Amino acid sequence: MRSPASALTEAAALTAAAAAGVLLAATSAGPLLALGAAVAVAVVGAAACGGRERLLARSGDDVLGSLALALLYGAVATMPLNGVRVLPSVALCDVLLVGAGVAQGLRLLLDPRPLHALPAWLPIAAWLLALATLISTIFASQLGANLVPGAQFVVALLLTPIVIATIADRPQRRARLVGCFVAGALVNALVGVLDLAAGTHVGQAVTGLQFTYNHRVAGFTNHPNTLATVCALALPLTLAQLGAARASGGGRARTALALLIVVALVFGVLVSGSRAGLVVAAAAVVVGCVRLRAVRRLVPALLACVALALVAVSVASSTSLFVATQRLGDGQEVASSNEARVSRYGVATQIATSRPLTGVGFATARRAHDIYLQLLQAGGVLALAAFALLAAGALRDAARLGADARLDERERELARALAICMLVWLGIGVVQNPLYDRFLYFTPGLIVALAIVPARRGSRQPAARRRLPSRSAARS
Repeated sequence: MRSPASALTEAAALTAAAAAGVLLAATSAGPLLALGAAVAVAVVGAAACGGRERLLARSGDDVLGSLALALLYGAVATMPLNGVRVLPSVALCDVLLVGAGVAQGLRLLLDPRPLHALPAWLPIAAWLLALATLISTIFASQLGANLVPGAQFVVALLLTPIVIATIADRPQRRARLVGCFVAGALVNALVGVLDLAAGTHVGQAVTGLQFTYNHRVAGFTNHPNTLATVCALALPLTLAQLGAARASGGGRARTALALLIVVALVFGVLVSGSRAGLVVAAAAVVVGCVRLRAVRRLVPALLACVALALVAVSVASSTSLFVATQRLGDGQEVASSNEARVSRYGVATQIATSRPLTGVGFATARRAHDIYLQLLQAGGVLALAAFALLAAGALRDAARLGADARLDERERELARALAICMLVWLGIGVVQNPLYDRFLYFTPGLIVALAIVPARRGSRQPAARRRLPSRSAARS
């Protein structure tokens, strides 16, 4: 008899399959070609991140499991590149993530195996959000305009963590998923620096998005603020990798590579021009150096590398890359940005106080540039409660896992880094609108994957061997 967790996962997979069918049927822009390209990217990404573990040769893994793993590697690697679109409203990572969910769901249907219950906060938050979406849509004037973004929010909140948690069931896979995410953020940062320093337009050529902001770039994301958010989220994970390389005796090469990635991500935040991203990223680095135990000894080397890189770039480059620090001061563009934000805050507050129970629908879910006001405006107190439950549950589990002796030190260090990532999201959301982009839910997904590790290990304990009678006892 299948467990409730198994049924929940299968239901989520079937929902993903239905969503994929609707997605492919609703467009005529070469869906099969787009899906084929997405699968190719996934396989290449999996081969690049797979290291010594062969993709199809692990005992106990079948073809569907290997396909799900490959698609998930590709999805996580392209999550930070949310400006790369298969369709106008569908990012490349969405197709890969849905494919991973479908493959994993079919695998569980064909070969049922015991699954452990998800943390209660995840499905409860999803149900509360779905209820808030339904209620706000009923009272909204435009049904489709409000139902679609609300459904996207629910799917992102529930499907992304479930797919990650059910597939990333081994430490090596979780480590490689972290590497995929950091690699995607690194690509964004390097493209942003290249576009600003050399005057190229690589990001614009790939995404088709053009920004009129003064000396601000977005990499392969959909907005300069998103570039800062992605880099800020990747910084704690890179620090954890830096500490792991140091603690495991991985050699100077791995340590130097991790240091260079940290420097590149810092520059990604700087060229984005995001003031909130700069403040939150700096806080994330400081907290990471304090909370991540293996990083503490590397703080002098880390600070020296960042300082030397900043000085070298400021001397060698004719274009200033410190857009974020420049925008901390007063200026006409900064003043107009501040006025627009204050105006949005006022409108959202007025709407939230006038309709606190129902909201006005999720078509307005990104207008306030404050995720807490956005949730109140869109879905009322129920939507805000759903998000608060998600955030509190993820932070509590990450803090608990960071001190759980049943996990090895690398996994505990990863849990501490994930807690910092959650704080980055919650902090930057005070003045920005990151709400249901898939890369935001990579962190809760890994927290869920880590949360069910102790249960998995407990269920795999060998049964006590039956004691055989001794020869003397048998003779008597």
